[in-house]
Amino acid sequence: MTDLLVYQRLRAYGWMWAALASTCVGAPVDSVPFLALAGLPIWVAMPGQVWVKTVACATSLAAVAATRPLLRHRPRPSCR
Repeated sequence: MTDLLVYQRLRAYGWMWAALASTCVGAPVDSVPFLALAGLPIWVAMPGQVWVKTVACATSLAAVAATRPLLRHRPRPSCR
C-alpha cells in the first residue's frame, strides 16, 4: 500500500521517478514485517534487503527506459 500511495502522489512528475521513489519508500516498510516473520534480525538484514530491492527496481527501470524509444518507432501494421 505504501508503494501505491507514493506512486500515485508522484505520478504527475513522471512514471520513472514515481516508481523509483515508491520503491525507495516501500522497500523498508515491506522488509520489516518480512524479516520479523522470517525470524531474522531486522536491523542486521535490513540494509541488504533495501539495497537489493532498490537495485532491482533501478535496473528494471533502466531497461524499460532504454527500450521505450525503440518501441515507439517500430513499424505498425495498417488498420484495414
